[in-house]
Amino acid sequence: MRRWRIRHACRSIGCADTSDMSFESIIRSYGITLNGMVHPGLFLLLIILMKKNIKMIWIVVIACILCIAAGTGIFLLHQNTAEYGGSHANTEKVTSFEIITLHLSGMRGVLDYEIVNKGVQSDVCQYSDRYENGERQKELEKCVSVDTEMVLQILNDCSITAWDGFHGKHPWGVKDGTMFTFTARVNDGREIHAEGSQNFPPKFQELKNWIYHQLKQK
Repeated sequence: MRRWRIRHACRSIGCADTSDMSFESIIRSYGITLNGMVHPGLFLLLIILMKKNIKMIWIVVIACILCIAAGTGIFLLHQNTAEYGGSHANTEKVTSFEIITLHLSGMRGVLDYEIVNKGVQSDVCQYSDRYENGERQKELEKCVSVDTEMVLQILNDCSITAWDGFHGKHPWGVKDGTMFTFTARVNDGREIHAEGSQNFPPKFQELKNWIYHQLKQK
């Protein structure tokens, strides 16, 4: 009876003839489908049919649920990988920088921020947009001086080198939001670029709040 249920389970999902195959050989032959892991749908299906004889409709329902769950997981993994340009392993410590820029635009307007290394001190500046003769120009609103070591600390706390290649797609169903473009030149010439729309890399808000705080305090 056990061997009949195994054969019946495999045939119900399109496997080949299993008349002379044991449970273990079926798992080895048909179960390894993704990164060497036993396919959960096939494995669970075989277990269910071995333990309890249930109607085919429930088998189909369970198989569909497993397929949907697996498909959703693969999609989310692909989405996450795509946003990071295919790699999360590009993090390195920032030991020096030349310039950091952050461009924000939304319903409330456009703002640009720059952090420029001046040696021991660095300038943190805020610019707004103004138009003259139909051309967009940046107008300096505020600029403060902070310790360069403080800038390096926040850059490393936020792991900005891991942001390189980030492309945050606008979330489905969100009608408005903030678009951003982040660039940095660090470690003697390495260029970092990230962008998105209401979809930000990890600790992005922490860096943005740090810039706001510096400009507000002085």
